[in-house]
Amino acid sequence: KDINLRQAEILKDFMRHPEKNFVIKEIMTTYNIAYDSARNDLLHLTELGYLEKISTKNKFIFELAKHGNNR
Repeated sequence: KDINLRQAEILKDFMRHPEKNFVIKEIMTTYNIAYDSARNDLLHLTELGYLEKISTKNKFIFELAKHGNNR
């Protein structure tokens, strides 16, 4: 599957700040989108191997995949 324009911009944010972890709320605010849209975009980029998802007690944290696109 391809990524859409917003997902490409989100991925660029991760690449500009590879040491930073992002949460869904931050993506919601930055792109002025709903929770579900932000979550789906981040999960899609994770499925494609661009991001890694870290589960904490009450939220997901996303970071740039250490080995780039694994697919």
